[in-house]
Amino acid sequence: MPEAGSQAWPLKAGVHDLALAELSPQAQTALSSATLPWLSSLGFCTIYDESPAQRVVLEIMEDGCIQRAAFYKERTWLGFLRILEFVGFPELTGTEILQAIKSRKSHVAVVQRMESPVTSGQLPHEKSFGRIEITHDVIATLPGTKERYLESLGKQKRQQLPRYWRRLQREFNDQISLSVQTGHDIRLNDIVALVQFNQTRMAAKGKENASMAESKKQARRWPLTQAQGLLCKIEANGRLLGGTFNYVHGDEAFLIVIAHDPQLERLNIGNLGLWKTIEHLIEIGIKRYHLFWGRKLYKTQFGGLDHPVVVQVISPHRWLVPLWTAHLQFWRQLPRGMRFLRSRASRIFSRAPSRSSVDHSEAQADDATSAVDRR
Repeated sequence: MPEAGSQAWPLKAGVHDLALAELSPQAQTALSSATLPWLSSLGFCTIYDESPAQRVVLEIMEDGCIQRAAFYKERTWLGFLRILEFVGFPELTGTEILQAIKSRKSHVAVVQRMESPVTSGQLPHEKSFGRIEITHDVIATLPGTKERYLESLGKQKRQQLPRYWRRLQREFNDQISLSVQTGHDIRLNDIVALVQFNQTRMAAKGKENASMAESKKQARRWPLTQAQGLLCKIEANGRLLGGTFNYVHGDEAFLIVIAHDPQLERLNIGNLGLWKTIEHLIEIGIKRYHLFWGRKLYKTQFGGLDHPVVVQVISPHRWLVPLWTAHLQFWRQLPRGMRFLRSRASRIFSRAPSRSSVDHSEAQADDATSAVDRR
């Protein structure tokens, strides 16, 4: 792949491997406005992702338009193993990634892929060589009208949502309103308030309150929010009760935050916020709604299908693929193992210091281990 620096735009037709820091202003503008999937866009790969891409592989058409873009960063391990880590979901074939490895004199590449959903009656995806399943993007296909959407849901959900909305109105004397802001009209404090709702609920369940870290994340993404953000708030007389924060790109939307005031848990405001958000998305012509990472019952109830997200390890050295796959698996599972060990230690040492109490705690911990293994 030929490499080009800060040269005039448009580039010649073909494939170019470029450093993002060296792109000309015209190239940056063209790249940010190119018709690319959001999960492969400049904004997602350099602002949304916490560790931004450093380089991009561009395919340029004869008319100078960008056909495809694949963003990545480079790093070394133990001072000698050179790794290409692709950011987002690049639309590159395995052969093209091998070419990028060769061009950058690297040894291995790590690529995220999104697979098609496994529906009832289908066989699960084959566990191929160098493949690690890490999460799911749950995607709901939206019809043309909000009436058709409600009809598409299960009977219980169809009945519940209007009833929940009426109950919420009664609770606040018919002062409930749905407020929608986009781009520069969004206030960062409103997003942070939703984040804090979620983190307060997590803390109440004994989990870590990460409000500060999550707030910093939203502040870092502020340029992307001003360009593509969509905030839906359920309010009563100026009080924020809950809502969703999303990004909109073309005819797709992406759910980033869904939250409600934990003091109002009984009013199902989270479900209502998602329902009203979907109705608004349908009104503005959105066709697909990414409910994003992790399988949850509520996402399925709202029409989402689970799309497996996998990491693929690619290398011209076949022996390196299983080794690097095992390396990634280890570091991915390590935090979970540490949490389990801390939980086990907490159970043991929270008991009375007598020998019989300690033995009883260890037996319970072993039972918990067996339960985890069964799951």
